[in-house]
Amino acid sequence: MNLIVGLGNSGNKYKNTKHNVGFQVIDAISVQHKIKILPDKKMCAYLGKGCVEGENVLLAKPSSFVNQSGEVVRSLVEYFNIPIQEKLIVVCDDMDLPLGKMRIRGKGSSGGHKGLESIIRELGDSNFIRIRMGIGRPPQKKDVVEYVLSEFKKNESKFILKSISRVAEAIAAIIKEGIEKTMNIYNREE
Repeated sequence: MNLIVGLGNSGNKYKNTKHNVGFQVIDAISVQHKIKILPDKKMCAYLGKGCVEGENVLLAKPSSFVNQSGEVVRSLVEYFNIPIQEKLIVVCDDMDLPLGKMRIRGKGSSGGHKGLESIIRELGDSNFIRIRMGIGRPPQKKDVVEYVLSEFKKNESKFILKSISRVAEAIAAIIKEGIEKTMNIYNREE
């Protein structure tokens, strides 16, 4: 089973914020593949089981804040016996990438993302697939926290929706074709 985790903050207050693009990707996959996502209090996440490209998947949106996602991810990995290097895919925002740009990696550091730091710390391993979606940098004097917790501007929304769809497509490609082939295709796109 593939575990696909989108990082974000729960609650309507954060629903359309830049920090929640991971949740938005999970929502897009759930709609596209008709996977119902429901709250699971025991696992502290919103979960949905279904199929993508003929493979079983578990979609997850941790109920914790982004920066504390690691405990939930570790619990899911342990409970469902997920081999993290091949079957764990984490989707998150990234300020160091231009708006809507996607970057896929099979392993690596957190790159300063507190959610990824939390997951790496809890798993004791950084060798899992991660897809970063660019949200761009805040204007020079704007606070970083305020920026990531703000919504996209109207002129950015259509572009972001297209990018979310593209990330969902890349996840299907990872499941069907593998990480190397998918990186060669999607990381080269401009």
